[in-house]
Amino acid sequence: MEDFIQEIDKIIIDSSKEINDKILGINYLEKLKYLLIDKLKTININSFINLKNNELNKEYGQNHLLVRIINYEDSVSKIKQVLKSDYLCLVIIGSKTVEIHKNLNSKISSILNIFPKTGISLSNNTIISESISKGTILLDIFNIEVKSDIEN
Repeated sequence: MEDFIQEIDKIIIDSSKEINDKILGINYLEKLKYLLIDKLKTININSFINLKNNELNKEYGQNHLLVRIINYEDSVSKIKQVLKSDYLCLVIIGSKTVEIHKNLNSKISSILNIFPKTGISLSNNTIISESISKGTILLDIFNIEVKSDIEN
């Protein structure tokens, strides 16, 4: 599969047709997660091994998504980052550990291990730390909300 990002784009387009167009934000990502997992199960995992990092920024109905495929050749740790938008992470190969914090000064409140063909949806302003193992390939999707200039 040479251009995996185009395949993911096609899957998201097809999946979006199955999701009510009034569903937005984190709820949209949660529904998309299950549809993507089902469709990714039918794709040969061995074709992902030499996958290159790639990105797509596109609107799917009323949801503006930034889709990233990231191949981690080395292990990576990110500590206490605040999510700027609603976020969906699917593990294609490898594993990822997510620690959720109540605030920037708190200890860990939840630890989640994510394995291949599973994922997690998190809302914006969630504070997380993450550890990504060597050889992991992730599909990260950010639901970028377009801010209105209209004053209330």
